[in-house]
Amino acid sequence: MLLLALGAACFPALALADWVSLRNGDHLRGIDLQKYGKGYRFTLENGKVRYIDGKEFFHLEKSPASERLAFRGKKITLRKKISILQKELLEQLAGRVKDVETWARGEAALAKLKKKPGDAEVKKKRVIVGAFPLADLRKQDQKLVAVIENGNKAREKTLRLQESAQVEVLSRVLAGSRLAAARRLASRELGKHVSSNSVAGLARSAMVDDYRSIRDQSLNSLKKINSEQTAMFFTPGLRNENPHVRTRAANAISVFPNRAAVPELLTTMRMTWSGFGRAFTMQVTQRSYIADYELVSGGTGFSIVEVADPVIRTNLEGVALDVKVRQVEMIARVRALHKITGQDFGTNVRAWEQWWAKNRNN
Repeated sequence: MLLLALGAACFPALALADWVSLRNGDHLRGIDLQKYGKGYRFTLENGKVRYIDGKEFFHLEKSPASERLAFRGKKITLRKKISILQKELLEQLAGRVKDVETWARGEAALAKLKKKPGDAEVKKKRVIVGAFPLADLRKQDQKLVAVIENGNKAREKTLRLQESAQVEVLSRVLAGSRLAAARRLASRELGKHVSSNSVAGLARSAMVDDYRSIRDQSLNSLKKINSEQTAMFFTPGLRNENPHVRTRAANAISVFPNRAAVPELLTTMRMTWSGFGRAFTMQVTQRSYIADYELVSGGTGFSIVEVADPVIRTNLEGVALDVKVRQVEMIARVRALHKITGQDFGTNVRAWEQWWAKNRNN
């Protein structure tokens, strides 16, 4: 308390926020320091979230939540200020996402215009390079030209952003845009930015996107980035509830082999048969028939009699087909293990575990 009071006396603004001190001497101002993995998650006063490694963290100095500070001519709490700034950041990001989608629509329109046959091909080439002879084009093509022009402006606007901001918006588009063309563009452009955020976004896309072309483009971009840690961004997918995602994750690890992924591959090999459950389909014909009669009480309110009640049973004719999804998963994991270790024990989990126990440090 003495330290807090002294700080407030010397630096009036100090008491108006939580302060996190780092071991390198830096001080961060914000709210809501939370434990996150092996470190901490801290919301800064500008509305952004900072992830702090556990080894970086030194000290937290808290202030009363009711204290107020000056912000845009008003006295409000820091929490209120951060809430306002975060809302503005989200609105800004949403606008940037729309720019990328406009860029993607422009590329699609350009591709469509290039494919159009006709005598005006030379004029269309002039359109493509920016001459825009709108009067010489049909009305439908004029609309395409307008889309292309808007797309070019959106592209230039996006590329003027700082690299970290470009990665942020492209990652958001890749993860959440409903426009497939925009996700495809984002998966291509992220390959030009070497960062852990790019790798994380591309790895997720390669596992979960509905379009195979986008998943493939994400893998190609990851190859361009060529990070040594790429495989580790796929290991969480090995435990996904969707068997297709699990298989894609294992296949991707075989493309980006890393010995650090072996323990998770071995663990999920065993889970493939036990923890994930089984799936099957049945191809059968159901037939109903009277198997027997039972005597049951019947009659009216004035008499009790026994009547024969038919016993209806069903007969299933056909076969139950065990879906080999689990086998496909196992093969994908075996392929990844073989690529990493050079060994081949097939689907014998125990043999793989025994070999790894002896050779993990080699």
